[in-house]
Amino acid sequence: MSEVILEVNDLTFGYTSDGQKALDGLSFSINKGSQVAIIGHNGSGKSTLAKAIMGLLGFDYNGTIKLFGQVVDKKSKPALRSHLGIVFQNPDNQFVGSTVADDIAFGLENKQVPSSEMEGIIEEYAGLAGMKEFLDREPTSLSGGQKQRVAIAGVLAMQPDLVILDEATAMLDPKGKKEIAALIEKVKQAKPELTILSITHDIEEAKLADEVLVLNEGKLILKGTPEEVFASETILADSHLDIPFALSLSHELNKLGVKVTPTLDEKELMGEMLCR
Repeated sequence: MSEVILEVNDLTFGYTSDGQKALDGLSFSINKGSQVAIIGHNGSGKSTLAKAIMGLLGFDYNGTIKLFGQVVDKKSKPALRSHLGIVFQNPDNQFVGSTVADDIAFGLENKQVPSSEMEGIIEEYAGLAGMKEFLDREPTSLSGGQKQRVAIAGVLAMQPDLVILDEATAMLDPKGKKEIAALIEKVKQAKPELTILSITHDIEEAKLADEVLVLNEGKLILKGTPEEVFASETILADSHLDIPFALSLSHELNKLGVKVTPTLDEKELMGEMLCR
């Protein structure tokens, strides 16, 4: 039986006193070692949920959040936070070091990792992120995708059990997004026990997850594998969300009489078409 690493039960929260809810009765659980994408249009409650999980909202909400079997509250929050890592949207706002190496080292210094061990850890996670050759570079000289790879390396170096990517690709160009997608796949293979929670409105990012949760106006309206969720086109459209390009193209081709298997994978779709 899979170990539940995050459990949210009937979570309800509002920023104002007018009764409008940013989160409205959310309940779900996430298993250890899985990659889960939470998607939704702007204002759907995604980032509010991320803040609640990290303990950044305080505890002015109804319902419960459990991490690693413990209810998140004022007493448990400090210890639980040491098991979490988060990467935010804007890579330029995340750097604190004068070089890539200094930035990765920042969190390790806060954890009081011995300096004799630090260099090896920095090199290991910079290598995993494909940034080892940039360790002496200034962050300002990096592309957006490279900056986010460094941010992810810095988080992974802290060896968290759960990593939250809060719109981590939203400000990147297509090349940068592909770099992060490739890194996440690499991390999943290298660290199969790591749980990854992607908060995103990017459908192409969400299709790579093991499970997708769809939020709309603070409510959980869909949950399942990417294939199951993206089959519900009407519900997604009503929530102002598209479906992945490859799946949309395969549907349009079928309407035109070109029979192809609906797929989330562009390479798979192109391969099938070339075989015709």
